[in-house]
Amino acid sequence: MRFRANSTRFLLLPLLFVLALPLQAQPPKNPMIIQQVNPGNTGTRSAGGATLHGAAIQQQNNANLPGGGGANANVPGVFKGQPSAASALNDATKKYAGTITASDLFAHLSFLASDELEGRETAHPGQKIAARYLATQFQKMGLKPGNNGKWYQEFELEQVTLKDVKLVVAGKTTLNKVDDFIYFDKFGLAEAKSLPLEFAGFGISESRYDNLDKLSLKGKAAVVLAGEPARDGKNVLSGTEEASDWGKDNNLRRKALKEAGAAMMILVMTEERFKANNSNAWVKHRMEGYGLRLAYKKDESGLPWVIVPERVFAAYIKKSGYTFESLRTTLGSNDNVPEIAFKKAEIEIKPDAILEKVVSENVLGFLEGTDKKDEIVVMTAHYDHLGIKEGQIHPGADDDGSGTASILEIAEAFTEAARNGHPPRRSILFMPVSGEEKGLLGSEYYSDHPVFPLRKTVCNLNIDMIGRVDADHEKDSNYVYIIGSDMLSTDLHRANEMANQAVTNIKLDYKYNDPMDPNQFYYRSDHYNFAKNDIPVIFYFTGVHADYHKPTDTIDKIMFGKMARIAQLVFATAWEVANKEARPVVDKKNPAPEKD
Repeated sequence: MRFRANSTRFLLLPLLFVLALPLQAQPPKNPMIIQQVNPGNTGTRSAGGATLHGAAIQQQNNANLPGGGGANANVPGVFKGQPSAASALNDATKKYAGTITASDLFAHLSFLASDELEGRETAHPGQKIAARYLATQFQKMGLKPGNNGKWYQEFELEQVTLKDVKLVVAGKTTLNKVDDFIYFDKFGLAEAKSLPLEFAGFGISESRYDNLDKLSLKGKAAVVLAGEPARDGKNVLSGTEEASDWGKDNNLRRKALKEAGAAMMILVMTEERFKANNSNAWVKHRMEGYGLRLAYKKDESGLPWVIVPERVFAAYIKKSGYTFESLRTTLGSNDNVPEIAFKKAEIEIKPDAILEKVVSENVLGFLEGTDKKDEIVVMTAHYDHLGIKEGQIHPGADDDGSGTASILEIAEAFTEAARNGHPPRRSILFMPVSGEEKGLLGSEYYSDHPVFPLRKTVCNLNIDMIGRVDADHEKDSNYVYIIGSDMLSTDLHRANEMANQAVTNIKLDYKYNDPMDPNQFYYRSDHYNFAKNDIPVIFYFTGVHADYHKPTDTIDKIMFGKMARIAQLVFATAWEVANKEARPVVDKKNPAPEKD
């Protein structure tokens, strides 16, 4: 492994050299502003390799909207001219929501998803060009720099490129990634080492059941079984068929093993469960490319760990007189850990890795409020994507070019309203974040280093992938998934429903609004770094599609009319929250994630 403090492998894009120069507090004096598209024209526009005609843009404006209307079509609301006493929604809300148009969204996304940005990978030139574009747009529309006079909030990252890694058991059995083991912590596997093996049961340590109290694990790789002890059809720790926290969260056993002195955790799964994991596209994505972590958190890294199928240790278990099933039965009857004949067997980590330091940035545009200006509504979307993989640009038009373009349009609608005598009572921070695809890093950095106090942050509205439809909605695209709206605050949930009823009339689908959702969507976008700090959140999402995390996530497949309507909903919800007398009350406890 070699360390490089300053990477020289990033070459500037000649076409956009000026925009790729190091970021400064102010955008360039003559910023590059893309030409707005007239939806009624008959010209063409190139967008990330796709060409859309003016008529096609107009068709997108009108597509998939209730009653066949365009993005600005009038929709029956809950008010006629005057808001209700309890609501801040009024005719001005609908008027300025209507300034969010499909054609403007197309114009922004044409740049963000273009080949020149090379997929906007975190800390790469394309991501930095996108950052300058966003700051330029914020300045153009009249926002103030949101970070104490600066447009950017920079954060240092440590990056490991794990080109390959192999595990060798007892000097003879070589395990290959994906086929034989799964990993999530690239840093934990980036250093060559050999560790003695020790079986540690389920790796559970608590007062009622403790596998670790009689073991000596210092400096060893602890081999543990996935799941938890069960007896007579019930889990020992919960006393029911429901899993306990130990059965849901592998970080609990990682923490317990680290405290016991273990140097690594090897989690053993059944063949069936392992295959389900190593064939999962999200798991494969986590294993590809390089890993990033916030530099200031390097000492907080958890115990390195891998997942393997039972076949890896089947011979050792058999030699010790057990099967995996009999081991589980034995461990279900008591917490004493049977001795497995690893003898002097070791696991050797053989990495091909490079470690370096890089910098990325969030972009902050600020609109000051009036009488409640010390309270902040934060609006986010991640503007980073996957970059270039296997020689192919991943443009990320939907993920999350759609959310980023929407943030720009929502910000412009609010600034236009403010110029015309309708400023928000609460301040609004528009914050496209980076590092989401690498582990929600930009939003985590902000939540750890907030520019505005978290106790004054009334909510976070987060937009991630709203330009397409998933398989469940191919015949009815007038929907949006709402995730997290009622997880912490009933008030925020009601505000979103009122805004929808008043302005957009989209079907609000709550299918994934569940902390136990197997996809774990509630925990997989930037809103969660606010939710974990007890700040009410809403995650707007239209689901995963066949082009998710592929080079085919292109602008020609975006449904701009649908996207505009969802952006209008987010705008109306922000308007309601920013202008109501009372901020949303936190009346629920944030659910903890069920981690792999």
